[in-house]
Amino acid sequence: MKKPLAVLVAVLLSTPTFAAPKLTVMLVIDQFRADYLLRFQKRFMAAGGADGKVGGFRFLMEKGAYYPDAQYDIMQSMTGPGHATVLSGSYPYQNGIVGNEWYDPKTGQIEYCVEDPTTPTVGATPKSTHIGTSPRNFNGSTVGDEIKNAGHASKVISIALKDRAAILMGGYRADLAVWMDFASYHWVSSKHYLPDGKLPAWIEDENKKVAERSGSTYTWKTLGPETSLTQPDPFTFGDEFKKAYGVKFPHEAKVGNRSSAGMPIGLEETLSMAERAI
Repeated sequence: MKKPLAVLVAVLLSTPTFAAPKLTVMLVIDQFRADYLLRFQKRFMAAGGADGKVGGFRFLMEKGAYYPDAQYDIMQSMTGPGHATVLSGSYPYQNGIVGNEWYDPKTGQIEYCVEDPTTPTVGATPKSTHIGTSPRNFNGSTVGDEIKNAGHASKVISIALKDRAAILMGGYRADLAVWMDFASYHWVSSKHYLPDGKLPAWIEDENKKVAERSGSTYTWKTLGPETSLTQPDPFTFGDEFKKAYGVKFPHEAKVGNRSSAGMPIGLEETLSMAERAI
């Protein structure tokens, strides 16, 4: 089954414009169908932005190279295979990430797609038996890997709420992959990237900010008189989220767990970490 994929690439060019980019940002939005960009286009900030600021989605759609019908041919689109495909250009049968997890006949165990017991988590101690993570199972090369392979002096940092998203987008040669450990509600990494077993000071600083918000009540409200939704409420499935948020706007949740990260605050935390990384 072909699934539309919304992928936006923003490139900030140095001066003059023909020089190498100073910053390339790859933004992948989980479960954000490509048709949403057209469906809700009128609700997005104008391309020129407000108060002299650059706009968001519409700026990229109107000022950049925009492919509204980009697709990839995967039977079942899941986060692991999707993120492994986006920056490597290889399908699951090639890169080995055929699902979020799979059965390993050698061990008789279910193996997680980024599982690697030789590289424990740095920054937290997960309770799961599958606590080590790295791109070990990924048989591919990402854009970041190829930039480094070409000899360009660059840094590659991948950030996501999910470990598999950060790891598989970053590739083997990423300087750092960072994700949220929901049990401790802290940004963490693994010894694959941090062999000394210590988080950089700037991540520790960000974790202090996260800790300050933990336990507070986050309210998710609609903006304006309309909801901009075709459904009465976005949570049409998933008992976990219904229980955590309720089924009608406004939604409220205590910050500091997986459920709260599924609200817009999860995006806010990710953006704050990206700004810190830059």
